[in-house]
Amino acid sequence: MDKKFEAKRDIFIYIALVIVFALVAIVAVFMQKNPLWVYIMVLVIISLIALFFLACVCRTHYVLKEDYLLIVSGILKKKVFYRDIERVEPNYSVWASSALSFDRIKIWTGKGFWQREFIAVKDTQGMIVELKERASEARKILEYRK
Repeated sequence: MDKKFEAKRDIFIYIALVIVFALVAIVAVFMQKNPLWVYIMVLVIISLIALFFLACVCRTHYVLKEDYLLIVSGILKKKVFYRDIERVEPNYSVWASSALSFDRIKIWTGKGFWQREFIAVKDTQGMIVELKERASEARKILEYRK
């Protein structure tokens, strides 16, 4: 019963990606080649950053599993259990997160600063409805077990 939601991507993500790859090209062309190991190290580090960023852009999606929301962003994966979700609301924040758009959904999992997730999906309203429904059902099951 998994349901996959594709990530929404704003144009600023693609602009940032072009800037990162342009930085690699600029360093490759204009940086001094002496000593050679410094030149190679800088190119490798910037290239790894660019590849990580590209992986995050190309491989970001959200999967509603039976007990949790799986957030996949590049090589990173995070689980948000429905029973922990307290609030779900639309948000237009610029906080760094796995969301690739300013049109985001904010998921509160507690009262602390770090207990929230930002996601950006193409079907924002559909995701909000699904998350609220699944969180409500998970809390009912948890109450019933007590």
